Amino acid sequence: MRLSTTRLRTAFVVLFLAVVAILNGCALLAPTPVVTHHHDNLVVMSLPNRASGLGVRGMARICREFYRHYEDSFDIIAIVPNHSGATMSNFGSGTLAVMATVRNAVSGTGLSAYDSGARFGSSARLKGVMQINSVFALFGPGLHEIMHLWVGGETEVIPTAIKGHWGFSSVHGRLGGFDPNLLVSLGDDKYSAGEFSPQGATEAFSLPYSALELYLAGWLAPDEVSEIQVAEDALWSLGELSEKQLKDCRISYGPLKGKLGPPCAIETDSQGHKVFKASKISTWTIDKIIERLGPREPSYQNSQKAFRMAVIVVVDKDQPIPSVDTVMDSMFIEQFTAQHSVPDSFKQLLAEIDFREEIINFWEATGGRASLQSDALQSFRR
Repeated sequence: MRLSTTRLRTAFVVLFLAVVAILNGCALLAPTPVVTHHHDNLVVMSLPNRASGLGVRGMARICREFYRHYEDSFDIIAIVPNHSGATMSNFGSGTLAVMATVRNAVSGTGLSAYDSGARFGSSARLKGVMQINSVFALFGPGLHEIMHLWVGGETEVIPTAIKGHWGFSSVHGRLGGFDPNLLVSLGDDKYSAGEFSPQGATEAFSLPYSALELYLAGWLAPDEVSEIQVAEDALWSLGELSEKQLKDCRISYGPLKGKLGPPCAIETDSQGHKVFKASKISTWTIDKIIERLGPREPSYQNSQKAFRMAVIVVVDKDQPIPSVDTVMDSMFIEQFTAQHSVPDSFKQLLAEIDFREEIINFWEATGGRASLQSDALQSFRR
């Protein structure tokens, strides 16, 4: 009996030491973010390893470090790795931006009320933390992710093939859908609608928020939302594919895992536009949506329309950020948050350095109904 007790104690000690070693190892492996520079519209933070592809835990650690230095006065935090060609593979192949929603107190959008602010270091205000692969991605993917603060995958606003997005419908906004003027019936339950994506804006950098998106965000009266055409049970119409082709075409990563990817043999119409099948085209009015979700509260008359964003540029610990990069990042942030149209001079500059020339900022995307500020950051220092 004594021998068994001794062995049991020994085993317990070994197990205890193993757990301590594992925990210490995790502590050593976990990136420890440190603020290194404070600027007017961005903060520079260093990590001991490359910051692209941070998971939600990494994003939370960065935010907690940020709030050690700054007040809880921001609606959105945007995390940007400072290197070209950044990817976020742990969120899915090809991901350029992602939004981790933090809290919601708005009703009538399909989202439940929730608050996980303590995890990110925010006691009251933070709504979401966005990770993007570059500051330029604010203009396209960033606009998309900001709308996810009000449109999520929890409850469908309208019937959709991809939760949290507009699917095969005529919403035609940052979260997908087609232009209603381009919808064509081809017979045999087949349709085409020009070039569009069920989960994003085909005009990636120049399409403003749609009327339904503006309503859900609280920036438009419900009676200004037009009827929406919804292709129910919709799928892309495929030509004859072999089993191998079907297997090769299926997306293997991310939220669309298992679905057939765009490069597959999708049937096209006489204009070269992709064809989709649907059991029917139904009409959804804003009254029908309100009946489903309840009225938006606060309404567009009392909703928040001025937002503040903090941008955190994350660099490798052993590779300090060059001053020219800081100047460029600051310029992009300034133009994205400006309360006027992006000037032609800035668009021409983008064209010269190989970026897209046709872009709109947040203010333009809302039709001047809402604003986003990121300047005067140092006035919020603790």
